Amino acid sequence: MKNNAQKINIENEEEYFKWCKSIKVDEKINLFNPLINKHNSEFEIRKAKEKNKFKDYLPFTVQYRLKYERYQDKSVVLNIDVSDEQRNRAYGFMHCFIEMVQALGGTVFVDSRNNDNTVISFPYGTLECSLVEKRGKYRDIKLKDAKTMRPLYDTINTGKLIFKIHTVKSSSKQQEEIVFDEENLSLNNQIADIFIAIRPILIDLFKESMEIEKKQEEEYEQRKLRWEEEEKEEEKKKQKENKIKQQSIIVKHIEKWEQLKSIETYVNEIKSYGEGHADDEVKELIEKYCDHVLNMFDKNDFYIDIAEFINKSNLID
Repeated sequence: MKNNAQKINIENEEEYFKWCKSIKVDEKINLFNPLINKHNSEFEIRKAKEKNKFKDYLPFTVQYRLKYERYQDKSVVLNIDVSDEQRNRAYGFMHCFIEMVQALGGTVFVDSRNNDNTVISFPYGTLECSLVEKRGKYRDIKLKDAKTMRPLYDTINTGKLIFKIHTVKSSSKQQEEIVFDEENLSLNNQIADIFIAIRPILIDLFKESMEIEKKQEEEYEQRKLRWEEEEKEEEKKKQKENKIKQQSIIVKHIEKWEQLKSIETYVNEIKSYGEGHADDEVKELIEKYCDHVLNMFDKNDFYIDIAEFINKSNLID
Protein backbone atom coordinates (compact mmCIF):
# COMPACT_ATOMS: atom_id res chain seq x y z
CA MET A 1 0.00 0.00 0.00
CA LYS A 2 1.25 3.50 -0.91
CA ASN A 3 1.10 5.91 2.02
CA ASN A 4 -0.58 8.66 -0.05
CA ALA A 5 -2.76 6.48 -2.27
CA GLN A 6 -5.98 8.24 -1.32
CA LYS A 7 -7.33 11.05 0.80
CA ILE A 8 -8.14 9.85 4.31
CA ASN A 9 -11.33 10.87 6.11
CA ILE A 10 -10.30 12.09 9.60
CA GLU A 11 -13.91 11.97 10.82
CA ASN A 12 -14.10 8.19 10.38
CA GLU A 13 -12.18 7.07 13.48
CA GLU A 14 -11.95 3.38 12.55
CA GLU A 15 -10.76 4.13 9.02
CA TYR A 16 -8.33 6.75 10.29
CA PHE A 17 -6.72 4.50 12.94
CA LYS A 18 -6.39 1.67 10.44
CA TRP A 19 -4.63 4.05 8.06
CA CYS A 20 -2.30 5.30 10.84
CA LYS A 21 -1.23 1.76 11.69
CA SER A 22 -0.29 1.21 8.05
CA ILE A 23 2.12 4.18 7.89
CA LYS A 24 5.75 3.18 7.54
CA VAL A 25 8.83 5.34 7.04
CA ASP A 26 10.88 4.10 4.11
CA GLU A 27 14.39 4.11 5.62
CA LYS A 28 16.02 3.38 2.25
CA ILE A 29 14.45 6.27 0.35
CA ASN A 30 16.85 8.70 -1.35
CA LEU A 31 14.46 10.67 -3.55
CA PHE A 32 13.02 13.27 -1.23
CA ASN A 33 10.32 15.91 -1.51
CA PRO A 34 11.57 19.10 -3.26
CA LEU A 35 11.22 21.04 0.01
CA ILE A 36 13.68 18.63 1.62
CA ASN A 37 16.10 18.86 -1.31
CA LYS A 38 16.02 22.64 -1.00
CA HIS A 39 16.75 22.34 2.73
CA ASN A 40 19.74 20.10 2.00
CA SER A 41 21.17 22.54 -0.58
CA GLU A 42 20.64 25.53 1.70
CA PHE A 43 22.34 23.88 4.67
CA GLU A 44 25.36 22.97 2.54
CA ILE A 45 25.59 26.66 1.59
CA ARG A 46 25.26 27.71 5.23
CA LYS A 47 28.02 25.28 6.25
CA ALA A 48 30.34 26.65 3.61
CA LYS A 49 29.46 30.20 4.58
CA GLU A 50 30.21 29.49 8.24
CA LYS A 51 33.49 27.81 7.31
CA ASN A 52 34.60 30.83 5.27
CA LYS A 53 33.11 33.45 7.56
CA PHE A 54 36.57 34.69 8.62
CA LYS A 55 37.22 35.80 5.03
CA ASP A 56 34.53 38.49 5.39
CA TYR A 57 36.93 40.35 7.67
CA LEU A 58 40.00 40.12 5.41
CA PRO A 59 41.16 43.20 3.45
CA PHE A 60 39.52 43.56 0.05
CA THR A 61 42.84 42.99 -1.75
CA VAL A 62 43.29 39.66 0.04
CA GLN A 63 39.70 38.68 -0.75
CA TYR A 64 40.36 39.51 -4.40
CA ARG A 65 43.50 37.35 -4.52
CA LEU A 66 41.58 34.48 -2.92
CA LYS A 67 38.76 35.02 -5.45
CA TYR A 68 36.42 35.13 -2.48
CA GLU A 69 32.78 35.76 -3.27
CA ARG A 70 30.39 36.67 -0.50
CA TYR A 71 27.45 34.39 -0.06
CA GLN A 72 23.95 35.65 -0.61
CA ASP A 73 21.59 36.03 2.32
CA LYS A 74 20.25 32.72 3.53
CA SER A 75 17.06 31.30 2.07
CA VAL A 76 14.27 30.30 4.42
CA VAL A 77 13.68 26.54 4.38
CA LEU A 78 11.93 23.81 6.37
CA ASN A 79 12.39 23.99 10.14
CA ILE A 80 14.81 21.04 10.36
CA ASP A 81 17.89 21.55 12.52
CA VAL A 82 20.00 18.41 12.93
CA SER A 83 23.64 17.41 12.63
CA ASP A 84 25.07 16.10 9.37
CA GLU A 85 25.10 12.60 10.83
CA GLN A 86 21.33 12.68 11.45
CA ARG A 87 20.26 14.68 8.41
CA ASN A 88 19.44 11.76 6.10
CA ARG A 89 17.41 10.03 8.83
CA ALA A 90 15.57 13.27 9.57
CA TYR A 91 14.86 13.74 5.87
CA GLY A 92 13.39 10.25 5.57
CA PHE A 93 11.04 10.91 8.48
CA MET A 94 10.04 14.35 7.16
CA HIS A 95 9.44 13.03 3.64
CA CYS A 96 7.02 10.45 5.04
CA PHE A 97 5.34 13.07 7.22
CA ILE A 98 4.76 15.37 4.22
CA GLU A 99 3.26 12.50 2.23
CA MET A 100 0.88 11.69 5.08
CA VAL A 101 -0.23 15.31 5.37
CA GLN A 102 -1.01 15.28 1.66
CA ALA A 103 -3.01 12.06 2.12
CA LEU A 104 -5.12 13.96 4.68
CA GLY A 105 -5.82 16.69 2.14
CA GLY A 106 -3.24 19.15 3.49
CA THR A 107 -0.16 20.83 2.06
CA VAL A 108 3.25 21.57 3.53
CA PHE A 109 5.12 24.72 2.59
CA VAL A 110 7.64 27.28 3.81
CA ASP A 111 6.14 30.65 4.64
CA SER A 112 7.84 33.90 3.67
CA ARG A 113 9.36 35.12 6.91
CA ASN A 114 12.82 35.65 8.36
CA ASN A 115 13.23 32.29 10.10
CA ASP A 116 13.00 28.67 8.97
CA ASN A 117 9.49 27.27 9.28
CA THR A 118 7.30 24.35 8.29
CA VAL A 119 3.66 25.26 7.73
CA ILE A 120 1.00 22.56 7.44
CA SER A 121 -2.13 23.93 5.84
CA PHE A 122 -5.53 22.23 5.79
CA PRO A 123 -8.75 23.71 4.38
CA TYR A 124 -9.99 23.99 7.97
CA GLY A 125 -6.86 25.11 9.85
CA THR A 126 -3.11 25.55 10.01
CA LEU A 127 -0.36 23.82 11.98
CA GLU A 128 3.38 24.29 12.22
CA CYS A 129 6.08 21.80 13.11
CA SER A 130 9.80 21.52 13.76
CA LEU A 131 12.31 18.70 13.68
CA VAL A 132 15.48 19.24 15.71
CA GLU A 133 18.25 17.22 17.24
CA LYS A 134 18.48 17.27 21.01
CA ARG A 135 21.59 18.94 22.41
CA GLY A 136 23.07 18.42 25.83
CA LYS A 137 26.11 19.06 28.04
CA TYR A 138 29.01 16.72 27.36
CA ARG A 139 29.20 15.82 31.04
CA ASP A 140 25.66 14.41 30.90
CA ILE A 141 26.18 12.44 27.70
CA LYS A 142 29.77 11.09 27.71
CA LEU A 143 30.40 7.45 28.41
CA LYS A 144 31.14 6.77 32.05
CA ASP A 145 34.72 5.57 31.52
CA ALA A 146 35.54 7.78 28.52
CA LYS A 147 38.80 9.69 28.87
CA THR A 148 38.98 12.98 26.97
CA MET A 149 40.26 16.52 27.30
CA ARG A 150 36.96 17.93 26.04
CA PRO A 151 35.37 20.43 28.45
CA LEU A 152 32.46 18.87 30.32
CA TYR A 153 30.32 21.99 29.79
CA ASP A 154 30.48 21.76 25.97
CA THR A 155 27.11 21.46 24.23
CA ILE A 156 27.02 18.51 21.84
CA ASN A 157 24.52 16.72 19.60
CA THR A 158 22.95 13.64 21.16
CA GLY A 159 21.79 11.89 17.97
CA LYS A 160 18.21 11.91 19.29
CA LEU A 161 15.54 13.79 17.34
CA ILE A 162 12.64 15.85 18.70
CA PHE A 163 9.50 16.48 16.63
CA LYS A 164 7.07 19.21 17.68
CA ILE A 165 3.79 20.14 16.07
CA HIS A 166 1.41 22.87 17.17
CA THR A 167 -1.65 24.76 16.03
CA VAL A 168 -1.32 28.32 14.82
CA LYS A 169 -3.00 30.30 17.57
CA SER A 170 -6.55 31.35 16.74
CA SER A 171 -8.65 34.04 18.33
CA SER A 172 -10.81 31.55 20.22
CA LYS A 173 -8.39 28.87 21.45
CA GLN A 174 -4.96 28.62 23.02
CA GLN A 175 -2.12 27.11 21.06
CA GLU A 176 -1.94 23.31 21.32
CA GLU A 177 1.38 21.46 21.01
CA ILE A 178 2.42 17.83 20.96
CA VAL A 179 6.02 16.69 21.31
CA PHE A 180 7.64 13.38 20.33
CA ASP A 181 11.25 12.56 21.18
CA GLU A 182 13.55 9.59 20.83
CA GLU A 183 14.31 8.94 24.48
CA ASN A 184 12.83 5.46 24.21
CA LEU A 185 11.85 4.95 20.56
CA SER A 186 12.92 6.38 17.21
CA LEU A 187 10.57 8.83 15.45
CA ASN A 188 10.32 6.42 12.53
CA ASN A 189 8.69 3.93 14.87
CA GLN A 190 6.42 6.61 16.33
CA ILE A 191 5.03 7.94 13.02
CA ALA A 192 1.67 6.15 13.50
CA ASP A 193 1.37 7.49 17.07
CA ILE A 194 2.14 10.99 15.81
CA PHE A 195 -0.78 10.97 13.39
CA ILE A 196 -3.06 9.38 15.98
CA ALA A 197 -2.14 12.21 18.36
CA ILE A 198 -2.72 14.81 15.66
CA ARG A 199 -6.29 13.68 14.94
CA PRO A 200 -7.99 15.38 17.95
CA ILE A 201 -6.29 18.65 16.99
CA LEU A 202 -7.46 18.26 13.39
CA ILE A 203 -10.99 17.42 14.55
CA ASP A 204 -11.02 20.53 16.78
CA LEU A 205 -9.75 22.67 13.91
CA PHE A 206 -12.38 21.16 11.62
CA LYS A 207 -15.20 21.84 14.10
CA GLU A 208 -13.92 25.34 14.78
CA SER A 209 -13.74 25.95 11.03
CA MET A 210 -17.33 24.75 10.63
CA GLU A 211 -18.45 27.04 13.47
CA ILE A 212 -16.65 29.99 11.91
CA GLU A 213 -18.11 29.17 8.51
CA LYS A 214 -21.60 28.86 10.00
CA LYS A 215 -21.16 32.17 11.82
CA GLN A 216 -19.94 33.82 8.63
CA GLU A 217 -22.95 32.45 6.73
CA GLU A 218 -25.29 33.75 9.43
CA GLU A 219 -23.57 37.15 9.35
CA TYR A 220 -23.82 37.16 5.56
CA GLU A 221 -27.53 36.35 5.70
CA GLN A 222 -28.02 39.17 8.21
CA ARG A 223 -26.08 41.58 5.98
CA LYS A 224 -28.08 40.35 2.99
CA LEU A 225 -31.36 41.06 4.84
CA ARG A 226 -30.08 44.52 5.76
CA TRP A 227 -29.09 45.15 2.15
CA GLU A 228 -32.52 44.02 0.95
CA GLU A 229 -34.24 46.26 3.52
CA GLU A 230 -32.03 49.16 2.53
CA GLU A 231 -32.79 48.50 -1.15
CA LYS A 232 -36.51 48.42 -0.38
CA GLU A 233 -36.25 51.69 1.54
CA GLU A 234 -34.21 53.20 -1.27
CA GLU A 235 -36.79 52.02 -3.80
CA LYS A 236 -39.60 53.49 -1.70
CA LYS A 237 -37.67 56.75 -1.48
CA LYS A 238 -37.17 56.82 -5.25
CA GLN A 239 -40.83 56.02 -5.87
CA LYS A 240 -41.88 58.80 -3.51
CA GLU A 241 -39.52 61.28 -5.14
CA ASN A 242 -40.72 60.20 -8.59
CA LYS A 243 -44.35 60.56 -7.50
CA ILE A 244 -43.71 64.07 -6.21
CA LYS A 245 -41.92 64.94 -9.45
CA GLN A 246 -44.80 63.58 -11.56
CA GLN A 247 -47.33 65.40 -9.42
CA SER A 248 -45.42 68.62 -10.00
CA ILE A 249 -45.45 68.06 -13.77
CA ILE A 250 -49.16 67.17 -13.76
CA VAL A 251 -49.94 70.32 -11.75
CA LYS A 252 -48.18 72.29 -14.48
CA HIS A 253 -50.26 70.40 -17.06
CA ILE A 254 -53.43 71.40 -15.20
CA GLU A 255 -52.27 75.00 -15.04
CA LYS A 256 -51.45 74.89 -18.74
CA TRP A 257 -54.83 73.36 -19.54
CA GLU A 258 -56.63 76.00 -17.53
CA GLN A 259 -54.58 78.60 -19.39
CA LEU A 260 -55.55 77.10 -22.77
CA LYS A 261 -59.21 77.06 -21.75
CA SER A 262 -58.94 80.70 -20.68
CA ILE A 263 -57.33 81.59 -24.00
CA GLU A 264 -60.11 79.82 -25.93
CA THR A 265 -62.71 81.74 -23.88
CA TYR A 266 -60.77 84.94 -24.48
CA VAL A 267 -60.57 84.34 -28.28
CA ASN A 268 -64.27 83.45 -28.51
CA GLU A 269 -65.26 86.57 -26.58
CA ILE A 270 -63.14 88.81 -28.82
CA LYS A 271 -64.59 87.20 -31.95
CA SER A 272 -68.11 87.66 -30.59
CA TYR A 273 -67.38 91.26 -29.74
CA GLY A 274 -65.97 91.92 -33.20
CA GLU A 275 -68.90 90.38 -34.98
CA GLY A 276 -71.37 92.57 -33.12
CA HIS A 277 -69.58 95.93 -33.09
CA ALA A 278 -66.77 96.22 -35.62
CA ASP A 279 -66.67 96.93 -39.35
CA ASP A 280 -65.32 94.48 -41.87
CA GLU A 281 -61.76 95.77 -41.67
CA VAL A 282 -61.73 95.51 -37.88
CA LYS A 283 -63.33 92.09 -38.04
CA GLU A 284 -60.56 90.91 -40.34
CA LEU A 285 -57.90 92.23 -37.98
CA ILE A 286 -59.60 90.63 -35.01
CA GLU A 287 -59.83 87.35 -36.91
CA LYS A 288 -56.11 87.45 -37.70
CA TYR A 289 -55.31 88.31 -34.09
CA CYS A 290 -57.41 85.42 -32.80
CA ASP A 291 -55.76 82.98 -35.24
CA HIS A 292 -52.35 84.21 -34.10
CA VAL A 293 -53.26 83.73 -30.42
CA LEU A 294 -54.52 80.18 -31.08
CA ASN A 295 -51.31 79.39 -32.98
CA MET A 296 -49.23 80.77 -30.12
CA PHE A 297 -51.08 78.53 -27.63
CA ASP A 298 -51.64 75.44 -29.78
CA LYS A 299 -53.38 72.58 -27.98
CA ASN A 300 -51.47 70.11 -30.15
CA ASP A 301 -48.24 71.19 -28.40
CA PHE A 302 -49.92 70.47 -25.10
CA TYR A 303 -50.93 66.97 -26.27
CA ILE A 304 -47.36 66.32 -27.44
CA ASP A 305 -46.07 67.30 -23.98
CA ILE A 306 -48.56 64.89 -22.38
CA ALA A 307 -47.53 62.05 -24.75
CA GLU A 308 -43.84 62.61 -23.89
CA PHE A 309 -44.66 62.61 -20.19
CA ILE A 310 -46.57 59.33 -20.52
CA ASN A 311 -43.74 57.65 -22.44
CA LYS A 312 -41.03 58.84 -20.02
CA SER A 313 -43.07 57.78 -17.00
CA ASN A 314 -43.73 54.31 -18.47
CA LEU A 315 -47.42 54.69 -17.84
CA ILE A 316 -48.26 52.58 -20.89
CA ASP A 317 -47.05 48.94 -21.25
